[in-house]
Amino acid sequence: MKPVLKAGFAILCCLFVFALLYLPYKGYACFRQFITGIDKVTGGYGQAHPAPADYYALLAVLLLLAALAAMAVRRCDSVYFYLRRSLFYFRRALMNLFNDVKTTDMLILAIPFFATVYFGLTVPVHFDEAATYIGFASKPLYYCMLHYPEPNNHILHSVILHFTTLLPYTDLLVKVRIPAILLSLLTWMVCWSFLKRYYKTNTALFVTGLYPVVFMSLLYGFSSRGYYLVLLFLIIALYAAYNIIHDGNRKKDWLFFSVSSILGFYAMPSFLYPFVTLNVILLVFYPKGLKRQLLSGAFISAAVLLLYSPVILLEGFASIGNNGYVTPRDRLAVLKELFPFLGTALRDISGVEWYVVLSVLVLSLLALVINKDKRRLSVAAVWLLAPVLLLTVHSVIPFSRTFSYYGFILVFIAGISFEKYTGKLNRRVLTGLVVIVQLACCFHFNSKIRAYMPYDYAMDEMARFVLRDADTCFYASLYGKVQFAFRQLRKNPDMPVPDERLIRTSRVGYTSADTIVNYRYVLIDRDLDKTYWRMPVYQNKYQNVYVNEE
Repeated sequence: MKPVLKAGFAILCCLFVFALLYLPYKGYACFRQFITGIDKVTGGYGQAHPAPADYYALLAVLLLLAALAAMAVRRCDSVYFYLRRSLFYFRRALMNLFNDVKTTDMLILAIPFFATVYFGLTVPVHFDEAATYIGFASKPLYYCMLHYPEPNNHILHSVILHFTTLLPYTDLLVKVRIPAILLSLLTWMVCWSFLKRYYKTNTALFVTGLYPVVFMSLLYGFSSRGYYLVLLFLIIALYAAYNIIHDGNRKKDWLFFSVSSILGFYAMPSFLYPFVTLNVILLVFYPKGLKRQLLSGAFISAAVLLLYSPVILLEGFASIGNNGYVTPRDRLAVLKELFPFLGTALRDISGVEWYVVLSVLVLSLLALVINKDKRRLSVAAVWLLAPVLLLTVHSVIPFSRTFSYYGFILVFIAGISFEKYTGKLNRRVLTGLVVIVQLACCFHFNSKIRAYMPYDYAMDEMARFVLRDADTCFYASLYGKVQFAFRQLRKNPDMPVPDERLIRTSRVGYTSADTIVNYRYVLIDRDLDKTYWRMPVYQNKYQNVYVNEE
């Protein structure tokens, strides 16, 4: 294997050197034509006119890659040994994981799994899901990896989604949501393995059984948005951090911590928040590992920068570092809005009023104080203070879903706080109580989801009415076109995928159905509708539908 590996690195090195020689020979015009050609072929809306600075940045990246390939050729034996060792660690970790879940206790996940599948098949597609599929996953694979024009393209999720949408003879909604459902199941398994090792079995039952049915955890357990990847890699990194703290400075634990963090960042840039929190926990509980922690941080930073370098070169660093919907604000204004935001976030994450969650947290902390468990109290304090400090430093007020992983963190804090009391319960009694809470949470979710997604439900009902037959439609809408196009594709998978650039950027103004005669159905957002003579045949809170009879 080593000669083959060495030859592979040598070929890569030659390719990078050839690119370094070829690009200056052809010059900036060739680079600009290449990038613009990609944009035309994919129908994308990325940067159509790359700047000269991007060209020189590309040369610098190619030079770095050529240098790395040359070093790999020179030290091929060490690289080969490390890669082989890493693969061994990953294979053994998978074996240990499947051994951990070979227990009847895992039946506690039956209700969350069936609930996730049921809601995944019945809850209408969300705007962001439809935009992710139409704008990115349905396009060539390299387009998903090269463009980050809006936060809808969580790149790792879009790459996974691209492959699942290639499945034959499957409903489009199933194709889009199957990655979230399967990887959520994997996340629950990793959670069980982690908790079983460091806490009592009853605590593992409590946390693993309850957090998947917390409102936002259940929602993103099937929604095709990529938040399930953030939680998966967070729990793996947390598992690795606990291993580092309890087992010492083992290289394999730092490997898992680094790789899971890299993939977490590639899943979503907002992984920065849990990543910083995990590093604070490592610093507090294992200060002796500071040197390796710094080396790991440098490696993670370099790897993430390399993964995002195609996007940065094509569209600039701002496309990743600055979310157009979440812009930095005056810090004093952030402090004024911070606690109202945290209350809203607690309500959105849990599905119940913020004061109910706060009461549970206060009782949890009180239990830790009474039991004089300073270590767990410190862990809880770090997780609970992190959003306040991070948002103050970052000076932004994001969406509640940015902290969707706190569905797990909140149940985790409650679980480890009440371990002294849950540990005394008979296993069957605890399992029965968890099942009752699971059922209550699922019924609660079912009763709340329509109010949480009113526009999506209205869109779905309107689309069902219009798409009963295959006539042409004219849709004047600021946002609804993407969802309606997804529903058209779901009904007729053979139709061409709409150009998401035209859908998203066609900012229509006021429209009257009185003047539109070339379409069977005319669909207009109610706040844009200036129709005077005709009466809608269907309407809801957001749209009016007109029919041309002739």
